[in-house]
Amino acid sequence: MHRAVLLAMPERLLHARQTLGSLSMFMKTLKQPIAHRANKEDHCTGHFFEGRFYSVALLDESAVIAAMAYVDLNPVRARIVNDIDAYQAAYGSHRKRLPLIILSV
Repeated sequence: MHRAVLLAMPERLLHARQTLGSLSMFMKTLKQPIAHRANKEDHCTGHFFEGRFYSVALLDESAVIAAMAYVDLNPVRARIVNDIDAYQAAYGSHRKRLPLIILSV
């Protein structure tokens, strides 16, 4: 039934296609239920996630290495672990990539 309605209304179909292809709409759809539930559980209001997602083109090897370091250090910044070696034991992969990074520099 929804399909027939969409096919009968070209402007609505165009909007649906644009929405389905939008990273912003995907993130909104993903984040909203999580935020609502967390706010309800914590008896608070407001944004659950601090900032918007963003993407950056990694145009050279140094940019890729910097992005990998940023990701690998997130658990330290979030205070999940005290240092990157503690995180490595359970989750990290930086030691597997490190020889490749050193060879490419």
